Amino acid sequence: MPIGKIFKNFLVLSIIISFTSIVFPVNAQDGLQSNFDKQKSEINSSLSAINSQIGEAKNSFNDISNKKNTLKEEVKSVGAQISNIDNLITEINLTSAKLEGQIAELNGRIDSIQSDLKSLIREIQKADQLSDVQIMLASQNLGDAYNQIRNLSELQSHSDTLAKKLVDSRKQLDETKQNLAESKKNLQDARFLMASKKDSLQNLLDETQGQESQYQSLIIGLLSQKNQLDAQAVEAERKYNEDLKKQQEQQTSTGGGSGNSGGGIPTPPNVIGCYFEDKRALSVPSGYFVAPTVGVVTQDFNCNHDGVDVGNASGTTLVAIANCTVQKKGFESGGFGNYILLKCVLPSGDRVYPLYAHMKSASGLVVGESVSRGSQVGSMGATGYVTGVHVHFMLISDTYESTGNIGCHYGNSKCYNAARFINF
Repeated sequence: MPIGKIFKNFLVLSIIISFTSIVFPVNAQDGLQSNFDKQKSEINSSLSAINSQIGEAKNSFNDISNKKNTLKEEVKSVGAQISNIDNLITEINLTSAKLEGQIAELNGRIDSIQSDLKSLIREIQKADQLSDVQIMLASQNLGDAYNQIRNLSELQSHSDTLAKKLVDSRKQLDETKQNLAESKKNLQDARFLMASKKDSLQNLLDETQGQESQYQSLIIGLLSQKNQLDAQAVEAERKYNEDLKKQQEQQTSTGGGSGNSGGGIPTPPNVIGCYFEDKRALSVPSGYFVAPTVGVVTQDFNCNHDGVDVGNASGTTLVAIANCTVQKKGFESGGFGNYILLKCVLPSGDRVYPLYAHMKSASGLVVGESVSRGSQVGSMGATGYVTGVHVHFMLISDTYESTGNIGCHYGNSKCYNAARFINF
């Protein structure tokens, strides 16, 4: 989703949150539950909307981050290519310098040969002025005359061959030098194009990093709004319980009843009183449940946390708390990670649905499979939205059967405080 649209939705949510922060008036006689349900519905609706915005913003942030990382690799790759081109240009410059020296040396040798040729040509010209008869007369014998004529001819031929060879070598060196110059120009042109491409990629990378920062700021803002809503939910729950207690005390003082009508104040031990908590009594025989794992409780059940977190080493065994069946399993990248949901039917007929979240890997169990008390259902990990290795253990009530939702704090189901029934 474009960031502009997300910011627009963010502003709308801010307005909604400002309205939901208003506490509805409470009628001492009736409508207390109705007003609380209405306020809770408003808060849940805002939470649902803001969670959706957070999800979209995180997806966009991940897309931008992936694009940024790709651009970084491309900039790095182009930089490496430019470095290689610079190395080739340096090699060409060194080779060209060597060729300059070789050409200068050949030119010196050619000049020396040409000087020798000039002297030779003068000797040949002198010899050409003598007829063969004169050479024979000047020679001691016919063989000596023949040798003089042949030596002059061979020397002239050898000099011509050597001069031609040197000229050809200089020509070849000149061509090589020209080829190197063309190669150098091509490399310089390629370097210019690469440098231009790198500049364009860098500009795009800077722009992408700017967008990433915008999404980071947006996510921080959305999370802040979410925290406000969470605080409002807790305050609404506290205010509801406070008003309910006052109403019951008033009814008791005026002889209007026992104070337990309309649900009363929850009395079971370890009941927190959160809006998503199932405060009903649950018939569980003493010692019926075993702990889902071994480790240290890092976070208790509270009005901002719908489960009990137990931390230990990665791979620590997670076990079924009772004889149950596998109800559901799956993976949520932005939430529970690898999770498994069991269904346990108690001796009383009551039903609970324990959920194990952030598992190291998907459970090998299949939906519908029976698991016995204390048997392994998975292993502890850190998948999903998590800051460290632990299991997020939830004890969802039978409200799951009507909602089909595995969330309590961020869903419509209700959860028991597992510490009411399990010794962690």
